[in-house]
Amino acid sequence: MSPFKRSRAREARRSSPTLAPAFIGGMLAFLTGCSISLPMTPEPPPSAPPTSQVNPEDHAITVPAQGEQGELMIALKPGEHWPVVPMPLIRGQEPQIIGRVAFDNEVLVIKLPRGATVDEGIAAFRTHPAVMLISPHRETSALRWDLPRFKAAAYRPNDPMLNDVWGFGEGVTRPNTVWERRLSAKGVRIAVIDTGVDPNHPELQGRVRWELGYNFKDSNGDSQDLSGHGTHVAGLLAAAGNNGVGIAGVAWDAEILPVKIMDERGGTDFSALAGIKYAVEMGAKVLNLSFSRPSDKSNPLFNLAIEYARKKGAVVVVAAGNDRGKVGMPANSPGAIAVSATQQMPHGGEQLATFSNSGSEISLSAPGAEILSTVPNRSYKTMSGTSMAAPFVSGAAALLWAAHPDWTVEQIEQALFAACADLGPRGRDPMFGYGRIDFSRLPL
Repeated sequence: MSPFKRSRAREARRSSPTLAPAFIGGMLAFLTGCSISLPMTPEPPPSAPPTSQVNPEDHAITVPAQGEQGELMIALKPGEHWPVVPMPLIRGQEPQIIGRVAFDNEVLVIKLPRGATVDEGIAAFRTHPAVMLISPHRETSALRWDLPRFKAAAYRPNDPMLNDVWGFGEGVTRPNTVWERRLSAKGVRIAVIDTGVDPNHPELQGRVRWELGYNFKDSNGDSQDLSGHGTHVAGLLAAAGNNGVGIAGVAWDAEILPVKIMDERGGTDFSALAGIKYAVEMGAKVLNLSFSRPSDKSNPLFNLAIEYARKKGAVVVVAAGNDRGKVGMPANSPGAIAVSATQQMPHGGEQLATFSNSGSEISLSAPGAEILSTVPNRSYKTMSGTSMAAPFVSGAAALLWAAHPDWTVEQIEQALFAACADLGPRGRDPMFGYGRIDFSRLPL
């Protein structure tokens, strides 16, 4: 298997010396961080890990066997299918198809014959009459996060740690206008396409649809989160509110669909593409993608996947990336709602977070620095990244779908773009997009 170039992530600046998870060679690596456990009494976890009851094969997704990765991804022209079309020979042998996901076009993962290079594979498929797109199969990574000190915000419902989530402040995203009306997002399904989700966390228990989830990283039905990133995102989306415990999420009673595409060691582009397709097939109306890879241009295969999701009625919200540079992939794909991160200024107000990417693709911004949320084992942590900003927007999209189930994806998107505070130059700008999300401006 040919080596893949892994992007080296630069560490986001921290506002305190607290140790944090770090990125090594584009993969996740952990150092000791700040964690808070509360004396909770949830239902005891099951004796065995919860396992999905869904077979991806029933939804035109063939998952590579565990440990298989492949070197190429190819998209076929519309109407073309393998094995109807013959496979080209490379060094006298046929490549193997080890994975498949069907959007409007079939996307295949190809394992090349032993000794063959990626360049040889690209050359063999480039002239094939059935092939539309070719891409090396690369690794994709969860966005790194920080664990800095806590900062206080105004108090709202009776969740005792909510005042530590400055992003929910009345001078910031102003969620009280939603929470005090007890607006429900029950039945709206949000896909957390990430490192999995802890279904036993007291703030999420009963609303993580683990029986519908899937683990595309390990090719099995166990979508539990062993690293914490996906559970942190899920808490910001839908932690139970006004329950006297921990924090509150944007949409207190929304459903979470756990789609695990990576772990602490990383993931692949195919697992992410399969996760997008699977989430749509499982009825998710909002897809939250808190992962990225630096890229000067969008990947055509992710363009296909995001276009497919939108055509099927799902809003796709993507973290912009933490490289202090251009918007990463897949946030730079057309149709993605790319979200940058803001941070508090020392004397009030907000600015673009020091780690956040920016560019013309940015649609919206949201608080992303020093954000407290749920992590596995009944705990809470403060993390920083555009990963934390994206769920503020995804939660707003879920509330809109609940209030307007007959709306189109375009109507939901336009409502989001109008429900924001303009923090930068007037109108859309490369740092904040249309502005920072403001829940009080949502047409609910």
